[in-house]
Amino acid sequence: MERRPPPSDAERELNELRARAYGPDPDIGSDPAALARLVELEAAHVADRAPRPRREFRAPPAADASQTAPPVTADPAAHQVVPPGVSMDEAPTVTSSINSWRSLWRRATVTRSRRISFIAAIVVGALLGYAVTEVLGPHPDETLHPTATAAKDRVIQLMAAIGVDGDLSTLRGFEHYRDVEPWSVVDAEGRRCLMALDLGRTTGPPSPEGWPRGILNAQCVPPGTELFVDLGVWPAFNDAYTEGLPDGTIIRFRLREDAVHVFLYPAPEAD
Repeated sequence: MERRPPPSDAERELNELRARAYGPDPDIGSDPAALARLVELEAAHVADRAPRPRREFRAPPAADASQTAPPVTADPAAHQVVPPGVSMDEAPTVTSSINSWRSLWRRATVTRSRRISFIAAIVVGALLGYAVTEVLGPHPDETLHPTATAAKDRVIQLMAAIGVDGDLSTLRGFEHYRDVEPWSVVDAEGRRCLMALDLGRTTGPPSPEGWPRGILNAQCVPPGTELFVDLGVWPAFNDAYTEGLPDGTIIRFRLREDAVHVFLYPAPEAD
């Protein structure tokens, strides 16, 4: 099996710019130079893959063919290329559609400026599609914003207890939700961490993971990865945040940019 050659510098750059444009945390909209470079690379990429017109083969003229063979009436259908599975009756429609698309592509990419405009329209359309997905997607039940609360010694102790070596300059607290305090920090490896804390918790069993009291859940992920923590509502844990919720409910805290979005997934009520 042949191995695929390693990507070129342009391909790697294009992949990186695509990740910035279509990835989970797009930021290319605030970088005009990067957006222009993406448009240029997309145009070159599409141009490289565009079908090349093939030269028509013409046979050399026959020597006085009228005296050696009777005239033959050309049958257009005999020389018509028909895709597999398409009948001859459908062939004119298929051929017309293919030619229309080729004509449209050639008109849209005949010059460099048109190619850039064409690819820019594709990029803008993709970004608009992403925005529509965000607008029409599930909305959070609550949005928690950062607070001016200074880093607490208790939070630092809990981080040390679970082995999170965080950069304290990045430690940030957010508004409460059902007595749960979300905190975020960037650790020494550059990963983003989100912790769901209950600093007022002094009684009750430890978490299923064996974490000390006060930590409900925590998660660290590499940059560019969606970061969230889930809290389950179960009768074995008498936590304040479970009050009034049916057993099996999930509360999701998702860190997105400068806010924590809370999604509540109630379990069905028992009959």
